[in-house]
Amino acid sequence: NAALGVAALAAAHTLRSRALALLGVHLLLVVALRAARAAKIARLCRDGADPWQVAYLIAFVEFPLMWEFGTSFGFFSTFAVPTISAVLSASKGFELCPQARYDDTAILIHEIGEHGPRSARGAAALKRTREIHAKYTIRRDDLAYTLWVFCFEPVRWVDAFGWRVVTAAEKTALWGFWREVGVGLGIADLPVEGEEFEAWGTAFEARGWRRAAANRRLSDYVINLAATWGPGPRALKRRLLLW
Repeated sequence: NAALGVAALAAAHTLRSRALALLGVHLLLVVALRAARAAKIARLCRDGADPWQVAYLIAFVEFPLMWEFGTSFGFFSTFAVPTISAVLSASKGFELCPQARYDDTAILIHEIGEHGPRSARGAAALKRTREIHAKYTIRRDDLAYTLWVFCFEPVRWVDAFGWRVVTAAEKTALWGFWREVGVGLGIADLPVEGEEFEAWGTAFEARGWRRAAANRRLSDYVINLAATWGPGPRALKRRLLLW
């Protein structure tokens, strides 16, 4: 029995050593890949590559989780603008079929982001978005703010929770991509410089966020939808979302 105990301890020690070694190799590989990706993105920015190439790498390769969270919560923040929430509430999409409405928005954004606004699929997504918007009277500034959210809110999330911050050159490329999307959607008078548009959006939030009944209705629809995702009681998940 003593011999078996010693053998078991030796085996456990060996397994732990191997696990630690594998973890070390994994971490070294992660660091190396991150450095290589960051260098590639920096090179693309420096060489004046198509902004979509940079935006794709940042959103879908470098920071996919933070970008997904930032985009989702950013879209949620548009509900704080009464003129936006009034249009969304009138469409009844989030009231009658919230999951489909949420999925439709995500699909259109991903089509443009994954394939580029000049690709066939990206152009089709832009066309479909214009058709949807044409059904309603939407203020130019509300469209511009929604565009601002998709460009800059994910950057906030990456800067706060990512393994590194978004560089100035990357922000310039991101705005180059989203500006092209905005032009494709027919949004007038978008500035060339991303810094100018970033400052405009921050000021728009300060003056545009206001309490309204439509804001609360839309928020309840989306929170109730999110409470259906994943395992666990809906009431508990809703409480956690509101915490």
